[in-house]
Amino acid sequence: MQINLAKTVAAQPAAAFATISNITDWPQIINSITSVELLTPGPIRAGTRLREGRIMFGRETTQELEVATIDRPHRLRLFIADPDLHYELDHLVDGIYGGGCRIMLIFRSRPATAAGRGLHPFITPVAEITLRDELERDLSDLASSIAVEGSNRAEEKAETDGG
Repeated sequence: MQINLAKTVAAQPAAAFATISNITDWPQIINSITSVELLTPGPIRAGTRLREGRIMFGRETTQELEVATIDRPHRLRLFIADPDLHYELDHLVDGIYGGGCRIMLIFRSRPATAAGRGLHPFITPVAEITLRDELERDLSDLASSIAVEGSNRAEEKAETDGG
């Protein structure tokens, strides 16, 4: 299963990526995320592991994720190796001609076991609709936070330039 979502925001790619890659602030940015705990010391980089608490499908869940790829300011890819289902969540940022950027959220899953492969065709149609809704809310939360940060930076610059 693959779900692709995108939104355009009035921010430079580097500013948008700064918000997206600030994983420890996700509980203040993304409403469905209740907690983030870094399990690997140091800055966020490929191999960083984290534990994320979130509300998914109306239930509290905890997942351990790993940063698979971080390519500033364009890509942050996380993956989860659950015993039955491996999936990844890709955050991409592209500049747009004339200003602003497009942020994309791409979810990819693949069953990891024979039981998972057997159930995947039956679960996918229903799960995809519900999961798409959840991911759309997460992307909207990120886009809103990026827009607010961009507005705050513009106000600070105007005060500095004018004062």
